[in-house]
Amino acid sequence: MVIFWGWPELGIRPWTQVLEENGRVRWPERQPFAFWKGKRNELLRCNASSSGQEWNARVFTQDWNHAIRNGFKDSRIPKQCNYRYKVYVEGNAWSVSEKYILACDSPVLFITTPFQDILSMGLVAGEHYWPINRDHVCESIKFAVDWGRTGLGQ
Repeated sequence: MVIFWGWPELGIRPWTQVLEENGRVRWPERQPFAFWKGKRNELLRCNASSSGQEWNARVFTQDWNHAIRNGFKDSRIPKQCNYRYKVYVEGNAWSVSEKYILACDSPVLFITTPFQDILSMGLVAGEHYWPINRDHVCESIKFAVDWGRTGLGQ
Protein backbone atom coordinates (compact mmCIF):
# COMPACT_ATOMS: atom_id res chain seq x y z
CA MET A 1 0.00 0.00 0.00
CA VAL A 2 1.29 3.47 -0.89
CA ILE A 3 0.76 6.04 1.82
CA PHE A 4 0.67 9.67 0.78
CA TRP A 5 3.26 11.08 3.21
CA GLY A 6 5.93 8.43 2.71
CA TRP A 7 6.66 4.99 1.41
CA PRO A 8 8.70 3.13 4.03
CA GLU A 9 8.73 -0.10 2.00
CA LEU A 10 10.91 1.71 -0.55
CA GLY A 11 12.93 3.72 1.93
CA ILE A 12 11.07 6.98 1.18
CA ARG A 13 11.01 8.99 4.35
CA PRO A 14 8.10 10.99 5.74
CA TRP A 15 7.25 14.14 3.82
CA THR A 16 8.80 16.62 6.27
CA GLN A 17 12.13 14.78 6.21
CA VAL A 18 12.13 14.70 2.41
CA LEU A 19 11.54 18.47 2.28
CA GLU A 20 14.31 19.14 4.83
CA GLU A 21 16.82 17.05 2.89
CA ASN A 22 15.85 18.68 -0.41
CA GLY A 23 16.63 22.10 1.05
CA ARG A 24 20.23 21.25 1.93
CA VAL A 25 21.58 21.98 -1.55
CA ARG A 26 20.66 25.41 -2.88
CA TRP A 27 19.42 25.50 -6.47
CA PRO A 28 22.45 27.32 -8.01
CA GLU A 29 24.76 24.71 -6.43
CA ARG A 30 22.92 21.76 -7.97
CA GLN A 31 24.22 19.91 -11.01
CA PRO A 32 23.15 21.96 -14.06
CA PHE A 33 21.33 19.14 -15.85
CA ALA A 34 17.90 17.57 -16.09
CA PHE A 35 17.64 14.32 -14.11
CA TRP A 36 15.44 11.31 -14.63
CA LYS A 37 15.57 7.76 -13.29
CA GLY A 38 13.12 5.05 -14.19
CA LYS A 39 12.12 2.32 -16.62
CA ARG A 40 11.54 4.42 -19.76
CA ASN A 41 14.56 3.23 -21.72
CA GLU A 42 13.75 5.47 -24.69
CA LEU A 43 14.88 8.41 -22.55
CA LEU A 44 18.41 6.98 -22.40
CA ARG A 45 19.06 8.50 -25.82
CA CYS A 46 18.93 11.91 -24.10
CA ASN A 47 22.22 11.19 -22.28
CA ALA A 48 25.38 12.75 -23.70
CA SER A 49 26.44 10.58 -26.62
CA SER A 50 29.80 9.39 -27.89
CA SER A 51 29.21 11.54 -30.97
CA GLY A 52 29.51 14.60 -28.75
CA GLN A 53 25.82 15.54 -28.65
CA GLU A 54 24.96 17.03 -25.24
CA TRP A 55 21.25 17.06 -24.41
CA ASN A 56 21.72 18.52 -20.89
CA ALA A 57 20.12 15.42 -19.37
CA ARG A 58 21.37 12.74 -17.00
CA VAL A 59 19.15 9.70 -17.41
CA PHE A 60 19.47 6.51 -15.39
CA THR A 61 17.63 3.20 -15.45
CA GLN A 62 15.84 1.96 -12.36
CA ASP A 63 16.31 -1.73 -11.64
CA TRP A 64 13.89 -2.41 -8.79
CA ASN A 65 15.31 -5.87 -8.06
CA HIS A 66 18.78 -4.37 -7.59
CA ALA A 67 17.31 -1.52 -5.54
CA ILE A 68 15.59 -3.96 -3.19
CA ARG A 69 18.78 -6.00 -2.72
CA ASN A 70 20.78 -2.79 -2.18
CA GLY A 71 18.38 -1.31 0.37
CA PHE A 72 17.34 1.48 -2.06
CA LYS A 73 20.66 3.31 -1.45
CA ASP A 74 20.89 4.48 -5.08
CA SER A 75 17.24 5.52 -5.19
CA ARG A 76 17.08 8.06 -2.38
CA ILE A 77 14.83 10.96 -3.35
CA PRO A 78 17.01 13.75 -1.87
CA LYS A 79 20.02 12.44 -3.81
CA GLN A 80 17.97 12.80 -6.98
CA CYS A 81 17.22 16.41 -6.02
CA ASN A 82 20.86 17.40 -6.52
CA TYR A 83 20.04 18.37 -10.11
CA ARG A 84 18.69 21.75 -11.18
CA TYR A 85 15.93 20.24 -13.32
CA LYS A 86 13.78 17.14 -12.85
CA VAL A 87 12.08 15.25 -15.67
CA TYR A 88 8.67 13.73 -15.08
CA VAL A 89 7.04 11.24 -17.42
CA GLU A 90 4.17 8.92 -16.70
CA GLY A 91 4.41 5.27 -17.53
CA ASN A 92 1.46 2.99 -18.14
CA ALA A 93 -0.06 4.02 -14.82
CA TRP A 94 0.10 6.85 -12.30
CA SER A 95 3.55 7.30 -10.81
CA VAL A 96 3.98 8.05 -7.13
CA SER A 97 7.23 9.85 -8.03
CA GLU A 98 5.36 12.93 -9.28
CA LYS A 99 4.89 14.46 -5.83
CA TYR A 100 8.54 13.83 -4.88
CA ILE A 101 9.76 15.34 -8.14
CA LEU A 102 7.66 18.43 -7.46
CA ALA A 103 9.03 18.56 -3.90
CA CYS A 104 12.63 18.84 -5.14
CA ASP A 105 12.11 22.57 -5.60
CA SER A 106 13.67 22.31 -9.04
CA PRO A 107 11.89 23.20 -12.26
CA VAL A 108 9.99 20.15 -13.48
CA LEU A 109 10.26 19.26 -17.15
CA PHE A 110 6.95 17.49 -17.67
CA ILE A 111 6.75 15.27 -20.75
CA THR A 112 3.31 15.97 -22.14
CA THR A 113 0.68 13.28 -21.89
CA PRO A 114 -3.04 13.16 -22.61
CA PHE A 115 -3.61 11.76 -19.11
CA GLN A 116 -4.09 13.70 -15.89
CA ASP A 117 -4.02 12.50 -12.32
CA ILE A 118 -5.22 14.12 -9.12
CA LEU A 119 -1.96 16.06 -8.67
CA SER A 120 -1.40 17.24 -12.24
CA MET A 121 -4.95 18.54 -12.74
CA GLY A 122 -4.11 21.63 -10.69
CA LEU A 123 -0.74 22.32 -12.33
CA VAL A 124 -0.32 25.13 -14.85
CA ALA A 125 2.25 24.93 -17.66
CA GLY A 126 4.82 27.70 -17.36
CA GLU A 127 3.99 28.22 -13.71
CA HIS A 128 4.38 24.81 -12.06
CA TYR A 129 6.25 22.97 -14.80
CA TRP A 130 7.86 23.33 -18.21
CA PRO A 131 6.07 21.22 -20.86
CA ILE A 132 8.32 18.89 -22.85
CA ASN A 133 7.20 17.86 -26.32
CA ARG A 134 6.69 14.08 -26.36
CA ASP A 135 7.75 13.89 -30.03
CA HIS A 136 11.01 15.83 -29.49
CA VAL A 137 11.97 14.94 -25.93
CA CYS A 138 15.76 15.35 -26.05
CA GLU A 139 15.59 18.57 -28.04
CA SER A 140 12.94 19.99 -25.70
CA ILE A 141 14.96 19.11 -22.59
CA LYS A 142 18.07 20.72 -24.06
CA PHE A 143 16.14 23.88 -24.93
CA ALA A 144 14.61 24.15 -21.44
CA VAL A 145 17.93 23.66 -19.63
CA ASP A 146 19.75 26.07 -21.97
CA TRP A 147 17.01 28.65 -21.37
CA GLY A 148 17.29 28.16 -17.61
CA ARG A 149 21.06 28.58 -17.72
CA THR A 150 20.84 31.88 -19.59
CA GLY A 151 18.51 33.34 -16.96
CA LEU A 152 20.44 32.03 -13.93
CA GLY A 153 21.85 35.43 -12.97
CA GLN A 154 18.51 37.22 -13.25
